[in-house]
Amino acid sequence: MSIEIGFLLAVVGTIVAVLGYSLNKANSSTAEANLLKQEASENASSNAKLQADVRYIRDSIDEIKIDGKATEKLVLSHGERITRLEESQKSAHKRLDKMEGK
Repeated sequence: MSIEIGFLLAVVGTIVAVLGYSLNKANSSTAEANLLKQEASENASSNAKLQADVRYIRDSIDEIKIDGKATEKLVLSHGERITRLEESQKSAHKRLDKMEGK
């Protein structure tokens, strides 16, 4: 039983090719997994930054609402004072008109 060298080389070549393919595929899968992990890490970092920005904006809006309510109270207070001043002015004008009429 003699095995020809050509046939033996063909079998060995086929085995080497299959092993090379499987190793390449395993390395490719590992590289893809590492890339996916890196992208997930970057996405998580980006999401954390966005959440911090949204929190900052929400807090700023709350402060603006508080300032708006304080301004509204001040405007109402000024309105009341203006009304009293107008009444006082009207009364003073009536007194002056009476004094001029005498």
